Amino acid sequence: MRDGEVSSMTRRELLRSASITAAALGLGPLAMARQDTADAAEKSKAFPEKFVWGCATAGYQVEGNNINTDLWLMEHLPGTIFKEPSGDACDHYHLYPQDIAMVADLGFNTFRFFN
Repeated sequence: MRDGEVSSMTRRELLRSASITAAALGLGPLAMARQDTADAAEKSKAFPEKFVWGCATAGYQVEGNNINTDLWLMEHLPGTIFKEPSGDACDHYHLYPQDIAMVADLGFNTFRFFN
């Protein structure tokens, strides 16, 4: 890539890349939750064994092309305040099994979907 060029990456590729980087750096939730230290002060900062790790999303953020919402209509009006329409977003509507598996692979044990 030359200076000034921008690489094209999907949101899904960006999330996967960030997840892999976080796991490699030991920043994943399981790495932090299982952290053993000899120092009592550090132990008091560790997360409890039954701590619930999770993530959340909302339908409009991840499904895309939901023509039955006011926001979709607003995206397509002349002079809209939206920079661009949502399109397929990250197509969670069809890819939710892989998305939830990815969340589980990262060590999360809860997932909240708000529509």
